Formats: sequence, structure tokens, C-alpha cells
Amino acid sequence: MEDEKEPIEADVEDVVEEETVVEEAEVEEEVELTPEQQLEADLAEARQEAAENKDGWQRTLAEFQNYKRRTANDLSNARKTAGDKLLNLYFEVLDDLHFATLNVPDFDEKEAKWAKGVLGVFDKAVRKLEAQGISLIDAAPGTEFDPLVHEALVQTPTEDFEEGQIMNVIRPGYRTEDRVIRPTQVQVAA
Repeated sequence: MEDEKEPIEADVEDVVEEETVVEEAEVEEEVELTPEQQLEADLAEARQEAAENKDGWQRTLAEFQNYKRRTANDLSNARKTAGDKLLNLYFEVLDDLHFATLNVPDFDEKEAKWAKGVLGVFDKAVRKLEAQGISLIDAAPGTEFDPLVHEALVQTPTEDFEEGQIMNVIRPGYRTEDRVIRPTQVQVAA
């Protein structure tokens, strides 16, 4: 039985060799092109290569533009973060001035001038911020609480305000046109 398998394997190898010879002959026949056909084939190949190169170039350009955009955004965010840190230090001093202006006692005429000077410094500091596009967040008593710009530190039951209205500002907040730099900390009616 084993003797019968060997001739079959030999026949398969002969058939494979014959098919390979036939394929090589067909390839040789295809290679024999007229000069015009050869030029057309070369042109088609060059066009395909050009299309592949163009596609690669366009992808590389798009990647580079995305890289530039990401880098610009990263730089902008880094500047905002550094600026926010500096502003928060400035806000601490401004907070102290703000609370000083809220608690000005009755003074005689000489002391009143001094108090007006402190009020003037606070107003000037706020105007300088506004000139840079930074403004105080509105949080007057009776204003509706907005979680996007306010931070509720205390909720107090009261009959003087409706639920969800701001009762008192604990710490002022600041914003630009497009973002909150520091939310206003408030006491809210419950």
C-alpha cells in the first residue's frame, strides 16, 4: 500500500512543476510588450506611485497641522495655568481689600480720607482686572445660585430668601468671558 502512495506524490510534484513552467511561459509572454504598451504600463505605474506619494504627503501634512494645533493649545493652557496661579495670589490681597471696604467704620474727617484712599485702591485694582478681561462674578444677595460660577459653602434655612438664592458672599469669584478663574463662594438659602 505504501508503494502506491509514493507514485502519487511523485505525480503531484510533476504536475506542480508543469504548472510552474506554464505560468513562467505566460509571464514571459506578458513581458513582450510593444514600446507603446510598455510606455503606457510605465505611465500607469508612475501614476499609481504618484497617487501613493500624494496620499502620504497629505497624511503627513495633516499630522503636522494637528501637531501644531496641539502644541499651540498646550502652550496656551500652560500660560493660562501660570497666569491663574499668579491671579489667585493677587485675588487673596484683593479679597482682603474687598472685606476691608465692606467694614469701614465711621471716622472723623481725617480718617475718612484714609478710608476713601483704601476704597480707591480697591476700585483701581478691580478696574485693572477688568481692563484685562477679568470681572467679578455677580453674586448679590437674592441672586439665583448657579453651580457653574458659584460654590455653595453653607446652606442655611431662612424665610428671608427663597430656596436656592444667594444670601451672602463668603469669597468673591472672578471670570473671563469664556471661563471661571475662581468661583464665588456663597451662603445659599435652604
